Amino acid sequence: EPITGYDIHDTFYAKSVVVPSSSPLTTQGLTSYFNYMITNGTASPNPWFSIINLYGGPDSQINVPAASSSAYSDRSALWVIQHYGNVPAPGDPFPPNIVPFVQGLSDSLTSASPGTDFLAYNNYVDPLLSAAEAHTLYYGEETYERLLTIKEAVDPERVFWNPQAIGA
Repeated sequence: EPITGYDIHDTFYAKSVVVPSSSPLTTQGLTSYFNYMITNGTASPNPWFSIINLYGGPDSQINVPAASSSAYSDRSALWVIQHYGNVPAPGDPFPPNIVPFVQGLSDSLTSASPGTDFLAYNNYVDPLLSAAEAHTLYYGEETYERLLTIKEAVDPERVFWNPQAIGA
């Protein structure tokens, strides 16, 4: 328990989509996305929202450092989108329909843009990703291998661990 007495909790499911600058969202993708919101979002029995952050574009300072400069590997991102579905009130049970709705938001974007290598943002953790999926989507192979080398050197006993952690 936190020493400050903090006791605010939320029961939710979140999923992210990182859109690369090399493959911006298309009219078809955006139409699919907003049609999904209009068709399914107004009928959702649970609260939900999407956060759409512009990371790239002309003069983006987020994308200036090299991907190898830190653990943050989404330097090629144009958009970072988080989808979030939650229960109406703290303590309410988690209804199973939140997950497919939130996944549908992401799928409506990604399925309309075949051939695009979408990533995910590691601060918008999707607990349903396997460790291998999380490593690929959050870090990419090069960054993950670099972080794994560091992890093995400084935490060989895996004290700092979670199901999607480096080395999991």
